[in-house]
Amino acid sequence: MKHLFTAASALLLSISAFAQPTITLTQVATGFSNITTVTNCGDQRLFVLEKIGRIKFVNLYGGTAGTTTFMDIDDRVGGNNSSSTEQGLLGIAFPSDYAASGKFYVNYTNVSGNTIISRFSIVSGNPNAGNPASEEILLTISQPFSNHNGGCIQFGPDGYLYVGMGDGGSGGDPGNRAQNPQLLLGKMLRIRVNTTGPYTIPSDNPFVSPDDGILDEIWATGVRNPWRFSFDRLTGDQWIADVGQNLYEEVDYQPAGSLGGENYGWRCYEGNIPYNASGCTNDTNLTFPVFTYGHGADGCSITGGYVYRGNSYGTIYQRYFTTDFCSGRIWTIFPDGSGGFTSNYHGQFVSNAYTTWGEDTYGELYLAQTTRVMRVGTSTGGPLAAISGGNAQNICPGTGGAEIVTGYNPELTYSWFDDGVAIENADSNIYLATVPGNYSVLVSNGVVSTMSDTIIVDFAPAPPIITASAEFDSVCAGSSSTIALTGSEEGGIFSGENVTGNTFNPLQAVAGTFEITYSFTSLEGCASEPASFDIVVNPLPEVTLSAPETLYCVDGGLVSLTTSPAGGELSGPGISGQTFNPATAGIGEHIISYSFTDENSCSQNASFSIEVDACAEIKDIGNVTGITFQPNPFKDQLSFRITDSFNGKATVTLTDMLGKEYYSQVISSDSKSIFEVNLLEGASGIYLLKIETSSGKLFVSKLIRE
Repeated sequence: MKHLFTAASALLLSISAFAQPTITLTQVATGFSNITTVTNCGDQRLFVLEKIGRIKFVNLYGGTAGTTTFMDIDDRVGGNNSSSTEQGLLGIAFPSDYAASGKFYVNYTNVSGNTIISRFSIVSGNPNAGNPASEEILLTISQPFSNHNGGCIQFGPDGYLYVGMGDGGSGGDPGNRAQNPQLLLGKMLRIRVNTTGPYTIPSDNPFVSPDDGILDEIWATGVRNPWRFSFDRLTGDQWIADVGQNLYEEVDYQPAGSLGGENYGWRCYEGNIPYNASGCTNDTNLTFPVFTYGHGADGCSITGGYVYRGNSYGTIYQRYFTTDFCSGRIWTIFPDGSGGFTSNYHGQFVSNAYTTWGEDTYGELYLAQTTRVMRVGTSTGGPLAAISGGNAQNICPGTGGAEIVTGYNPELTYSWFDDGVAIENADSNIYLATVPGNYSVLVSNGVVSTMSDTIIVDFAPAPPIITASAEFDSVCAGSSSTIALTGSEEGGIFSGENVTGNTFNPLQAVAGTFEITYSFTSLEGCASEPASFDIVVNPLPEVTLSAPETLYCVDGGLVSLTTSPAGGELSGPGISGQTFNPATAGIGEHIISYSFTDENSCSQNASFSIEVDACAEIKDIGNVTGITFQPNPFKDQLSFRITDSFNGKATVTLTDMLGKEYYSQVISSDSKSIFEVNLLEGASGIYLLKIETSSGKLFVSKLIRE
């Protein structure tokens, strides 16, 4: 992700590296009890959580004065009666669609001491009141001890909810829970939450393989107690302040491009120093902190903050702020210009009790003690004056002008200049430049003003006329073959449902028409008129196949099959045209299929099972009729004989499984006792010896010809 204020980034890095700003703290709200979290919901309100279970807000940019209680859930929050415990109402997060959905998420410990992640809604029609009765518990995590509960929850730039979980408490992680992949304790979690229903696992979480033995919710491992973590609102980088054990506090850093899966080392390491090597992996698998400090004068419990991305103070821009609960010392961490980080120590501000940092909707930072909230600032330098988009922009044909922008804060004023001359009535943070020129902006906080660098605005040539097409303009639903998409200009972007990169995937697409759009932006930043085309996903034909019954006798005659639509093809044993011949198929279970291809070349199959039976008792013939046969298996000759007399006559036939008759003779009780059968034709396989008595009984035995 690119930095928004590109034009000023080099200057800001230079200021951060060579001029240490003086940090100031100005009280903006007080009267709270045991503050745990300060945050915003996307508007001008600043929300403050009290450990006991209350959520309040203040409006620092106008509106209703004073503090308003937003929601009170102290009836279900445990460990909230003492400021010395680490339990209570610990975190809150507002999704990007909060203004529309009215849904928000909290992290608290319940009366049993377990971590609860819940979704709440506002009272209908009242954006200033959360509804305690609307709670939907999404996740419950058992806590073996009362300390090290983590507590921070934040929505990342990807829209997923991140949860910081401590190692379960006690001291030294006695159960090695932070390194146990079957526990959520001592981990950073990443889950997908929707406006309704339970949470789900993002498909790109690092441990979603079904048999890896690692819980799918885990995003990173090896943290002790990540009391506060945050995302850089500009870059998406994650900063995790992890409270140490006896010797060191640390700040861990995860760049926005990370795929997750980091192991930050606890309990193998505390900071950069080995702590307990039992069961630890190779050091090369660990991610070490970018900042540490020792216990003693520097403190004993880190309270992590945010990267400053506000506009009121240019000299602290892009610095990550952190402090210590025990010492009140404040540090900032910032890029060193060589791909790493460096830090400044800014002094000790109070003796203790800085519990959390906060960020408002404009990127301004706040620091809270247990009872009050202070705004972070600096007496060094003036407001940030940086124009987004680089040091040159273009007026594209048909757009009416180039929109040039600097960061906004309602407490700042803006004046735009062209070639050093003030532009009349150009007093917004956004200016539409309709003619070429050299533009700059003067930003003022009423005391100090800052002039931005100059950017050049010029007319741009018209972007090219673009075309786009697909390898095929139609496909059958459920096809596993992707369709290649081609655009006339390299670097264009395809968009549309079921589009990934330069391909359309019909596998999960329902039947219908899908519009694909191809967009292209020239090097000058001018967008071509998009090119669109359709891909039709044709439905598969509805195919049916049926028979009057599913069980037939081997000598029962032809069976007519019913198929729809007409014109397809039947296949399977015993199939001839639209009929099934049990004798041809033979005794057993047979799969009959019908395939049909429609006018769109989309095919569908239907099938079912038909069973063919001898429809007679298959027993030892000798036990029933007094007739035996030998040998079995046989080759070319077979003999059977009458062992006992029987009344009446019997018809003896020998057929193959297709019904072809090789021998037939009527015998009676006064016939000769031994009969010889010579087979001069016929293949090896299974044959049926049938004996039907004059009383109507039919007996069948299977013979095998070798």
